[in-house]
Amino acid sequence: REDHSDPSNTNLLRLVVFNPPSEVTTEQQDSPEAVGTKKDQEASENDIAKNVLERLKILKCTDSIESELHDLRNLLDPKPILTEEQINWILTTVRNSNTKPNLLVFGLGYDSSLWSDLNHCGRTAFVEDLQPWIDKVLKRYPKLEAHHITYQQQGEPKTSVATASDFFANPYLMKLPEAIDDECFDTVLLDAPMGYEPHHPGRHEAAYWTLQMVKRCASVTKKPIYVFVHDAQRSVENSIVEDMYIEGGGAVAAGSLIGREDHSDP
Repeated sequence: REDHSDPSNTNLLRLVVFNPPSEVTTEQQDSPEAVGTKKDQEASENDIAKNVLERLKILKCTDSIESELHDLRNLLDPKPILTEEQINWILTTVRNSNTKPNLLVFGLGYDSSLWSDLNHCGRTAFVEDLQPWIDKVLKRYPKLEAHHITYQQQGEPKTSVATASDFFANPYLMKLPEAIDDECFDTVLLDAPMGYEPHHPGRHEAAYWTLQMVKRCASVTKKPIYVFVHDAQRSVENSIVEDMYIEGGGAVAAGSLIGREDHSDP
């Protein structure tokens, strides 16, 4: 996400799967350059976007969307940190998770329209802690479902990347808006808040809320719940995957995918 992402040019995306209590399986889930005025280019981009959305209307929810993803991603400026391959992996998982998939994304950005448009058979909700950023993104994409939340809600000193180990030892459940707190999500993408500096909030609060949602919902939905953790090359995110989810939560490691930011990507 613009202004939110780790400044390094390499990121690791990991997937864990929480199977319903009755299941014990450990199987892994595995345009030409625009010519003319800026106005002409914007008109062309609008035509492409409209064409993609029309194509989506006739696709089944489990059909491949690689072509549509490629076209929509190329329209984004700036480009998402997540690579096309990583996004396709997430969206394929989402679209096969349920007939009406519920996707929750921690983080909001100019790429958020991708998740919402390409999960056209279900619901895509975003939670974000920076209200000015919400206002900025919604000005461009007013139809997105975005909710403002607050991290570091309890504890003195308030939790951060620097004190994440204390949180792991004594976690607490953050409060999210009712429209999120009471819902069961099939897939969760942990891509916020910021977590590359010691004073940043880190993703452990969001991760723990997700774990409790899984415990509440897994036995009800009777379906696996998929959690993607972005920037899993960092220590806090690695602890979320290995300690909180796999060792402490009974999740199954279901793959990883390295992405490298490439600003020359067409």
